[in-house]
Amino acid sequence: MSCNYGDKDNQTLEEFISSLGDTSAGDDMRKLIECPVCLEIPLPPIYLCERGHIVCTECQDRTPNCPLCRGYYCKTRSFVAEGIVEKCTFKCKNAEQGCSVVLKGSEMVRHLKVCDFRPIYCIDCNHHENEIGYMDYTNHLINFHKINGVHENNGFVLYNMDLTRRINDGVRYCWPPYYFIDANSNTFLIRMHLSSAFVCAWVSYVGPKENCQKFQVTIEFHVPRECLERNKQRFSLSWKGQVNHFREDNYHEIFLYGCGLIIPAETVREVGRVSESLSEWMYHVNIAETSKPSNTPAKSPPVSSETTTSPPDNQEIAEAPSPTTTPTMKPDIETQISESVPRLNISEDVIESEVIPAC
Repeated sequence: MSCNYGDKDNQTLEEFISSLGDTSAGDDMRKLIECPVCLEIPLPPIYLCERGHIVCTECQDRTPNCPLCRGYYCKTRSFVAEGIVEKCTFKCKNAEQGCSVVLKGSEMVRHLKVCDFRPIYCIDCNHHENEIGYMDYTNHLINFHKINGVHENNGFVLYNMDLTRRINDGVRYCWPPYYFIDANSNTFLIRMHLSSAFVCAWVSYVGPKENCQKFQVTIEFHVPRECLERNKQRFSLSWKGQVNHFREDNYHEIFLYGCGLIIPAETVREVGRVSESLSEWMYHVNIAETSKPSNTPAKSPPVSSETTTSPPDNQEIAEAPSPTTTPTMKPDIETQISESVPRLNISEDVIESEVIPAC
């Protein structure tokens, strides 16, 4: 038994699909094959309900019956629809979020996995099952997580802020983005992770990954004035490098590759101690747009860190300790880098230090 798919008599399914050529799908053709639930073009394999309606696989998983006829889904594939999708070009399903890519259906699956405008799973929403639209992410952070931020509109992106954080002894916690910077359509998130051993701070860029190389961040750690007067210690620590990408906000990788400011928690507790169980510190963040793309190499574990200490004015300047070399990596992620982070002598009245890991 043969079916006529085109104008020519006895045209086979394969001949009909081939006759489509490489063309852009018009509105009429799009409406014929789009999913009635999400209104997106289904990607192969495309299955039908018992009455022949097309519903994409994702929507079939979320709906028990066909939304058009209430019929059951079956394992019958629509090879005609699959052929149209594979031959014709379509806009990315994230077009409304800002994506301008137009591809054949056969190439779209690969693109959707890496699309810069694909939905976001907020790492701070363990109980939040729904995906967040790319353009809605900043509003989600403001409204759902109640984070603070600033909105500026400068031609040259340059920001200076002092942010105060407090920690309790023995607490292990990863804060949601504490602050965001939003200007000229560039959004940055300032994040921090605290464990019993280290405090790690970094800055993430919300946008296309290739734009990360356009921005350089400097993070400086300072002790508030009140703590300086109380503890008689002056302490600062800084890190400078490329911003991270928000989709790669993995604390373990940030920590392992030294892509942020890493400070021993013991040092933070002592120099910023407010009480027996509470410490306070400040960090100053400076984000600058580089004049040309950075030549920063791929991530690799830091080889060495340098620490300098300065004694009080009434003492001679002591020779800075030689750089320490990263020891052989161990299974525990924090042990892997613990010896490459400077152990500071907090008994000195004046302490100044700078750490610039390779990143």
